[in-house]
Amino acid sequence: MNTALLDQLREATLARVCRPFQPNQAKLLKHAQQLNLRSSAQDQKRILRLHVDEQPDFIWPFTYMTEEGVLRYVLFEGTGDSFPVHVVENADWISSPSQLDPSIYDSVWAGRLSVGGAVQDLQRTLNFDFDNMERITQHAFSVDSHGRQSVFDTHHYRARYATSFDGGVLTGTYQVDAGQHPYPFTILPPEAIYHPTLNSDGLWLPSGIVSAEEWTYRYARHLEDNQAQDLRGNPNNPRDRLPLMLWTIHCTQETFGGSIDPTIWQMALLHGYARQVDPILYYKGQSWATEHYGIFQPEVPIEGDRYAGVNYDALKLYEDFDLILVSGQAAGNCVRRSVEQNFYYILNHRQQDAHKMVLLSDTMSLIPGTEEGASRSFDAMRSLGLQVLTTTEATNALS
Repeated sequence: MNTALLDQLREATLARVCRPFQPNQAKLLKHAQQLNLRSSAQDQKRILRLHVDEQPDFIWPFTYMTEEGVLRYVLFEGTGDSFPVHVVENADWISSPSQLDPSIYDSVWAGRLSVGGAVQDLQRTLNFDFDNMERITQHAFSVDSHGRQSVFDTHHYRARYATSFDGGVLTGTYQVDAGQHPYPFTILPPEAIYHPTLNSDGLWLPSGIVSAEEWTYRYARHLEDNQAQDLRGNPNNPRDRLPLMLWTIHCTQETFGGSIDPTIWQMALLHGYARQVDPILYYKGQSWATEHYGIFQPEVPIEGDRYAGVNYDALKLYEDFDLILVSGQAAGNCVRRSVEQNFYYILNHRQQDAHKMVLLSDTMSLIPGTEEGASRSFDAMRSLGLQVLTTTEATNALS
């Protein structure tokens, strides 16, 4: 292997973190040939790298372009040490989320649902994947991909009357005017959602989609009922359901923010050309009617909705690999659900393969408010065979 060239390509890729660009495939093909790596088909130990939602809308800080074509980043005061120099040098500084209004920008590139710490996770992920390019057999990616409106969007709801509303751990209680959308990160219980017969006093009116009122209330009720069932007799159930939380617009289909981060994709293309194997792609979140945190099935599968079923082919990937190394965003939501879905499937079908799942703990960060549930879930799986390693520990184990 041409290690000097590999290190050169690594540094060039890391220098492009949080910069929008299109990988040059002709140049990557040339470099891949110069690396002189064996084909993945020759691997005796087959290793899958599973990347969960490593996309600009989750990883980058809020990023926009000025009318003059200058890329700018919106950062919170006191976080400058966490970002590359080129990001800090082109930053607008704010002290609270309330100061950021995405609707005032003409050209938004990324960071619509930015996860704190994700840029550093990205850098560690890239270093790990370059360090282990000759050992990783194949890369697989989930791609969060949404339409114009979903059951978890703030703009799916409007207040029917003025009041105060407790939005949960992240928003607290806030004043609501008639006609306004709820705040992002609001937790919405079913009793807060309007239904013409089942909950006519509900505050939040679903709108914009045929049958939205009927389904949205029943969806939230289904989540809550299953939560109660999961926790009945076991208040510490590690697989408790996540509540209906409302998010900002993010990962809209065919947008840059909803694509795979270009530095990760450039690395994966280089790996694919060098080792003669294609990356695997799994799209999720395309049904408006259910949240789709996990790669393998949504929170509420919907019969007859081709975007809201169980992906059994993906669940069986473990049969083709000796290890599945997982990274991504965010740790307490999409990573947690994806690992749970695949790990417990493996546990139920071939318990001796549970050790195949490896969580790269320093390549994912948490959205505030999800810490306790994520810790409980990962600890439970770890006691049953899930491996939890840092990238350094994993690299040493693979060497």
